[in-house]
Amino acid sequence: MSIGSEFTEAVDELSKSPFDWLVCEALSRRHPIGQGSLFVIDWMTPDMTMIERHQSLRDWFPTHEWKVLPSENRAYLIQQFEDSDDGLLDRWKEMQAMNLWLTTDIYKNQPIDKTLEFYEGFVATDKHSKYQFQLQSPDRTTTKIQKYRFC
Repeated sequence: MSIGSEFTEAVDELSKSPFDWLVCEALSRRHPIGQGSLFVIDWMTPDMTMIERHQSLRDWFPTHEWKVLPSENRAYLIQQFEDSDDGLLDRWKEMQAMNLWLTTDIYKNQPIDKTLEFYEGFVATDKHSKYQFQLQSPDRTTTKIQKYRFC
């Protein structure tokens, strides 16, 4: 990875865990919040449900509480929650309000740039789902991961 040197401390934390493949989001250049940190989203293993995978990850990584700004150069597990559609919409509105506060507080006297928003949306999955590997053909998985963002 061309920006790998920006995540040395976080990668060191990940390397102490027993997980071979983790799905992570890297905080680096888009904004100054939590730079050098990696957010663990999921563990790539086909044999466990989302709930089981997240429980295993909680045993190794601190969960980032979404209302608290992350420190730099850390590895965090994303906070997982269940809610109704209305509850999720309310949480998204809170995240958008936090984005507005962050962009006006951190970038005072500058126009608000949507690319500087910290919260971009939710990563959503069914709690009972197994990890879905993208197929390259009917009998071959691909090395590429497909990411879906719900905003």
